[in-house]
Amino acid sequence: EHLRTRMLVDSLFAAAERIRVEEKAPTRALPVYEVLCQAHGGRTPMTATALVLCGTIRMDELNDLDRANALFDMALQIEPRNARALNNKGLAAMRVYKLVSAGELFNKAIEVDPTSPSAYNNLGLCYQMIGDIPAALDAYERCLVACGYMEKAATNKLLCLNYSTEHSRDECSDAHFAYARQKRDALAASTYATHPNTKDPARRIRIGYLSADYCDHPVAYFFEAVLAHRDREGTHVTLYYGGKQQDAVTAQFKSLADDFQNVDLLNAEEVAARIHSDGIDILVELSGYTTLAPVAIPAA
Repeated sequence: EHLRTRMLVDSLFAAAERIRVEEKAPTRALPVYEVLCQAHGGRTPMTATALVLCGTIRMDELNDLDRANALFDMALQIEPRNARALNNKGLAAMRVYKLVSAGELFNKAIEVDPTSPSAYNNLGLCYQMIGDIPAALDAYERCLVACGYMEKAATNKLLCLNYSTEHSRDECSDAHFAYARQKRDALAASTYATHPNTKDPARRIRIGYLSADYCDHPVAYFFEAVLAHRDREGTHVTLYYGGKQQDAVTAQFKSLADDFQNVDLLNAEEVAARIHSDGIDILVELSGYTTLAPVAIPAA
C-alpha cells in the first residue's frame, strides 16, 4: 500500500512538472501541487518542494504575496534550511520594498546553498535598490565566480556599473564592450547569421520591437509616440512582449502595432526562431540591462 501511494505521488509530481515546465502553464499545474502538499501527512521533503512551487506560482503568476509567504513559511517549518523557500520569501519581501528583510533572507539562502545563482543575483538587486552599489557589484561578482556564468547577473552587473562612483568611465565602458564582444562572437556562430529577406525596395520594411515594458512603465510612455507617428504604409511593426503585466497601456500598444506577440513564456532561442520566422528586417531591443530585459535574444 505504501509503495502504491509513493508511486502515485511520484506520478502526480511528474505530471505537475510537465505541465509547469514543458507546457509552460504554471497556473494549470497549481492544483496538482496543492494536492501534493497533503501527501504523506504534509511533512516530507517532497511536501516542502510542492509548497515552495505553490508559493512561487502564487507569487509570480497570481501576485498573491500573502498566500505565497504563508506557503514559503509552511515549507520552512518542514525544512528550515530550504534555500529555495528562503530565496523566494526574499523575493516576496523585495516586491513590497522590505529590503532589509529581503537581504537577510537572500544571505540565509546563500549560507544554505553557496552555489545558488538566483540568491546571489537577487541579493545584488536588493543592494542596488537600497543604493549600496559596491555591495551589489560584489554580490553579482560572487555569483559569477561561485556559480559560473549567469546572464542576468552579468547584465545586472553592467547596469550597476553605471551607478558606481568607484569605477572610472573607461572601466565601465570596457566592461560593456567586453560583454558586447562576447555576444558578437556568439552571433557569428548563430543559426540566423544569414538574412534571407528579399531586397525589394517596394515592400514594407518589417520592424520588430522587443521589450518587457509594454505596460504602465516609463519605457512605454517614451516609445508610444514612435509607434503613433510611424510610416504605416512603408513599415510593418511587430511588438514582442516579454512581460506579464497587461493593462490599458498594453491594450493601446496592441492597437498601434500591426502585430503583438506575448513571448514571456519562451526562451531566447524560441523567441529568436519566432522573429526569424516573422521575417523581421530590423530588430530593436528597448530595455537595455533593466529588469526582465531580453538582451540574450538579439544575439541568439
